[in-house]
Amino acid sequence: MAALDYVRSKFALNAQQPEKFKLHGLFGVDQDPVVTALAIVNMIFRNDGRNHIIEGNSLAKYLQRVTIDGHPSAEVVSTQAAKGAEGATKVLMNPPFALRVEPEKEYHFVQHALEQLQDGGLLFSILPISVMFESGEVKEWRLNKLLAENTLLSVMTFPPELFYPTGNHTLGSSP
Repeated sequence: MAALDYVRSKFALNAQQPEKFKLHGLFGVDQDPVVTALAIVNMIFRNDGRNHIIEGNSLAKYLQRVTIDGHPSAEVVSTQAAKGAEGATKVLMNPPFALRVEPEKEYHFVQHALEQLQDGGLLFSILPISVMFESGEVKEWRLNKLLAENTLLSVMTFPPELFYPTGNHTLGSSP
């Protein structure tokens, strides 16, 4: 909603631009049906419909570029063939914390999002601070994929009580 509000304020005199953004530029996937329903209800209450908000495993969903009514857009697909189709220009994400089973560790969500970004795209992700300091496979990914193939613009920390009751220390990063 913040992204849509930003587009509305930036293009206040051009009502078509926010509508195009809403129809062709906003996508959301969440595995939790309650979170998905809340996001859809929030959009409906704000008179924005349920555009491209779906329930599902985001690690099994891909954005594929398409053109709809002459406008660049994307669609969410579930096929591996779409991997690397680079449909997104910006990703804002908050992957689930403390999932210690493969492939649902936090860094897999970040890598999945990075693989869907167009060149020059921006990713903002909220992650436990351990992702930036852990050893083992996370360190290998951090050095050989995240930092070797992307530009890390910033890292910031948030107060631990912000995400109560998880107890995870978090950071926001923009690779």
